[in-house]
Amino acid sequence: MSSEDNKGILEKAKEGIQHAAGATKEKAVDLKNKLVGEKSTEQKAADHVKEAADNAAETYGDFKDRMAAKTEKPNEQKAADKVKDAADTAAEKVSKFNDKSKAKVEHAKDCAREKVDEAGEKIEDLGTRLQSGY
Repeated sequence: MSSEDNKGILEKAKEGIQHAAGATKEKAVDLKNKLVGEKSTEQKAADHVKEAADNAAETYGDFKDRMAAKTEKPNEQKAADKVKDAADTAAEKVSKFNDKSKAKVEHAKDCAREKVDEAGEKIEDLGTRLQSGY
């Protein structure tokens, strides 16, 4: 085997190790975020939807105040009712989404705890094996 072949094999091994290290780091960060409670993508989306619902409710309030100042109300009242209904619907959807997100986060935490426990048991087993071999 030539030194160029050895370099190719070593380069491939190096790339494989770097890829494995990167994947391990990503998994560790994901696990940390789940255990520590960093906001998940679902939670960030829920926050965004809630913010939109809050803005819709505020817009409705402003619209209602402006309409109260006018004497003609039939068309304005219909529009205000539509805005209020839209805000209520958005708030209801946010609530349901938050409930589902919380359940998913709790499930992820349980799974992460289970995997950490399994990993700990495997490490203890490996340590026992290593100690008994000496």
